[in-house]
Amino acid sequence: MIFQKIQFISILLISIFFISGCGTSNRNENNNTKTAKIINDDNILPKGKFSRNDALEIVSDTKNHLMWQDNNDTLYIKKPFITNENYISKNYSNTSGDTAISYCENLSLGGYPNWRLPTKIELESLVDIEQYPNIDKVFKYTDAIIGGYYWSSTKDYEGCKVWNKNNIWITNFLINYDGKIAGDCTVANNKHRIRCVREAM
Repeated sequence: MIFQKIQFISILLISIFFISGCGTSNRNENNNTKTAKIINDDNILPKGKFSRNDALEIVSDTKNHLMWQDNNDTLYIKKPFITNENYISKNYSNTSGDTAISYCENLSLGGYPNWRLPTKIELESLVDIEQYPNIDKVFKYTDAIIGGYYWSSTKDYEGCKVWNKNNIWITNFLINYDGKIAGDCTVANNKHRIRCVREAM
């Protein structure tokens, strides 16, 4: 009788554990990406105030003093955060080679140098939930069908460290939850889109 009561209590606790979501990993088995709803950071940038230079294919944000890449590459170029060779050999800090970071570092757009990969909160400053995709309408190179994820340079976000401290945050402008833009924590050798940024002098 005592054994039956213990068994019943054990089953009940296990059921509660899984119903509450504690026993699920939210893993996408197809691309080794674990998904998570965004909870906005404490340190956030205000939504930008944007204007576009059509000739240079650059969007300027006068509120946050940033300049954004807005050309055809932002839709069709995909690169990893680190090369597959570095990922396999666990050289997670080596971003050299044909990578998203190298692409931005070597970008010369509109006659401007010093481009880089944006942070998570910088990408979120582009969001406009009233638009679809959920990015400010001043950006020309967006696509509601292609959509897809964009690399950030953020790998110390708490939502990523839960899964793997070497995962990187990517932002998706096609999906939002309750007005908050969605993103994933992904392994660094996956390939995603790139939208570079630089400080406006």
